[in-house]
Amino acid sequence: LGKVILLSVMLCAGFLVPFLDYYVNVPLAIKKVDYAIQGEGIYLSQLFMTGFTTTASSQKYIAEIGKDMPLTIGLGLLLTIGIEIGRLLTDKVRSRNKTILILILTMMSLFMSSVYMPYDWIKLNIPSIYGIFEALQFAWRYLTVAMALSAVLLMLLLIDFQSESRKKMLLCGGVIGAVIIWQSMTFMSDYMNQSGIYTANDTAMIDPFYMVGEYLPLGTDTAVYRNNSVRNENQDVQIGQTEHENGEYTVDITNTAQAERTIDLPLIYYKGYQVYSYQGILQIAAGENNMIEVHIPAGYDGRISAMFIEPWYWRCSELISALTVAGLMIWGIQSVRVRREKTGADGGFAGGNDAKN
Repeated sequence: LGKVILLSVMLCAGFLVPFLDYYVNVPLAIKKVDYAIQGEGIYLSQLFMTGFTTTASSQKYIAEIGKDMPLTIGLGLLLTIGIEIGRLLTDKVRSRNKTILILILTMMSLFMSSVYMPYDWIKLNIPSIYGIFEALQFAWRYLTVAMALSAVLLMLLLIDFQSESRKKMLLCGGVIGAVIIWQSMTFMSDYMNQSGIYTANDTAMIDPFYMVGEYLPLGTDTAVYRNNSVRNENQDVQIGQTEHENGEYTVDITNTAQAERTIDLPLIYYKGYQVYSYQGILQIAAGENNMIEVHIPAGYDGRISAMFIEPWYWRCSELISALTVAGLMIWGIQSVRVRREKTGADGGFAGGNDAKN
């Protein structure tokens, strides 16, 4: 389990490092939102649903479950959990301790994703730890953890069946796989039928801001950014041509004053932005509405370019993720090669007892 966790962290390092860098160091709007997450939990019956309103959003304590978003780990993984519980009760599991641990964690995740987890009680009586749960916004997000753990359970189940009989392994994998594929195809069919087709003819039709902007810096009004224009309140600063292409925002500027002036670019002041000019890198700061405030030198006449440059440690985290993927691919190829060589040396399938069954 420790190796799995380490590999997961290494695979996701390219996302985790930038995310945590912002989440810890930037005052985000989401940190100031009070979520009553128990009401966003799922009901037991929702785990076993097969028909969904695929375009619905999360609802609180809804009266009509059918109008809620799809909230289940899927019948295939639920079937896996049921089979593993049955095999534990009949003492047929080889890796008993490992299976019990994964099963307990899976059931805990399912419980924490439900309306039955007493989040409201924790908020009132143990507020010091409630913030940890509240950071996820919605209780049903623990379904992701349950799904990952139940997938591990499925692998353990197939390994157990393989040690008993190759036919059992193929039968179990085939049945569970068929259920997963059927429900996935049904879901996609429902989604295509229920959702409309949207065609964006140009970038002006695309709204870069979603919902209320929970992950924007605190106090950001997204309406200011939609006109994509430079904010300039200085009479002695003239703004010329502006371009915004390929992640680079360029502006022609003339500062006729004999002193430094500031303008605001219609870009959110995120860590990593730099503004270049023919005089070098210009000083920037968080301006009004968290726009990038650029300090224009006295007498400046020329073009400036704002670009996002990833910090070096972000690049290192991406490299770690890439090397981990490459390492896993090499390990997988080597494992298949060794298994084939071993199977050839044994003169057949090494893990089954088909002759007895």
